[in-house]
Amino acid sequence: MQRMNAKPADIKAAAKKALRGKWLLALAVVIFIGIFSYINNFIDLMEYSYTLRQKGRMDILEQAMGKDYISYFYTLSYLYRKYNKVLGIISLSITLLMYLLDYGQKKIFTAIARGKKAGFSDVFIGFTYAPKAILAALAVTVLVMFGLVFFIVPGIWLMLNYSMVTYLIADDDRLRVLDAMACSRDMMNGHKWEFMKLILSFIPWFILIPFTFGLASLYVVPYMNASMAEFYNRLRNEYDSLYEDFE
Repeated sequence: MQRMNAKPADIKAAAKKALRGKWLLALAVVIFIGIFSYINNFIDLMEYSYTLRQKGRMDILEQAMGKDYISYFYTLSYLYRKYNKVLGIISLSITLLMYLLDYGQKKIFTAIARGKKAGFSDVFIGFTYAPKAILAALAVTVLVMFGLVFFIVPGIWLMLNYSMVTYLIADDDRLRVLDAMACSRDMMNGHKWEFMKLILSFIPWFILIPFTFGLASLYVVPYMNASMAEFYNRLRNEYDSLYEDFE
């Protein structure tokens, strides 16, 4: 078995090449999913403002944002107190929705990395196997959270171990959840640090984002998604014989 080329520079170069002529689709997908992420983050900010107000620590926000904006956070805390149940339902619904949309995102970027045709409608592919998609996402989330309870390293190790589950199911929805988890675990054996290095290589880009008022994310996020999909494709090719055992 020939070992794949996992150098971050080579993977990122291949990803940028694959994105040529596909940037509009990539941006549309990222922005669409980003809208739901923004809504959830805003609800989290409302909850945080409410928690600080309950504890009498609004001075934390005042010091961080300035006196001119403190009334804004008081308003958020009031709205959260009044509508917390509705906001909780909305937040949970969006979280489940984003689980499903992530499968479509993986499907699209995997196709882009392979040079194959993909359309925006593919972002909804996870809805066709929603129970399996949500079960797999929750299983991985619970495992990672369990690992984080025992310090950060076990959580990171589990996250890397099962990082290919979504890609595998998006690639072939016939896979059972446990089979996808087992396959991801075997595929990532000996490749965890390589994937970690790829992720870490984007840190300078993410540091740049705040200095561009978020505009850089329109380049960085599709670029990173395409790079991670390219990593999966190379890993999948290396372990193709193993993957076929689960079909």
